[in-house]
Amino acid sequence: MKKFAFLAIAALAMTFAACGNQNGANSKKGAKDGKAPKEVTYMTYTNDKYGFTVEVPEGMTRRGEAMGDEGTVFSLEDDSQGVTFNRIDISGSTQMYGEDYDIKKEAEDMMEFFDYSDRINVEIGDNYFTSTAPGESITQIDYIVVNGPKMVSIAICYEPEFEKQLGGEVAQHVFKSVKFK
Repeated sequence: MKKFAFLAIAALAMTFAACGNQNGANSKKGAKDGKAPKEVTYMTYTNDKYGFTVEVPEGMTRRGEAMGDEGTVFSLEDDSQGVTFNRIDISGSTQMYGEDYDIKKEAEDMMEFFDYSDRINVEIGDNYFTSTAPGESITQIDYIVVNGPKMVSIAICYEPEFEKQLGGEVAQHVFKSVKFK
């Protein structure tokens, strides 16, 4: 369980760093140009290594792998400048030991790990937890769900103008779309 917990904490720490967190959404896409929002449609990402699928909004570009071959990154913007803030990071792992996985303990451990946990909203369910870290310039929503020895970690980061594309109902759809094979 310690390795499983460490991998989860490491995944979120790397995502926080990648998203640049410094200090959920409509089922419609927003448009910067003032055009009427369109209905969000989704495409499916499949991770064969860890046996799960996740739906992400169409129009996002797959940017490569996250944490080696553990997962992938999708973004809404060109990352030619080296940092992409409006993104979804998806990764998987498996429990290495025979201990039962305690999602509540995992959430508590992660909250202790981050020094700004007083600004994070946490929801804990039977097999998942989610945390939302709103910031002035970046919001990050993390979701971890387990199924037996398998775990999926999703981090959604976005700037305020991308909330309709990545926050609220869209984020909830992504999280609820996780299916284990």
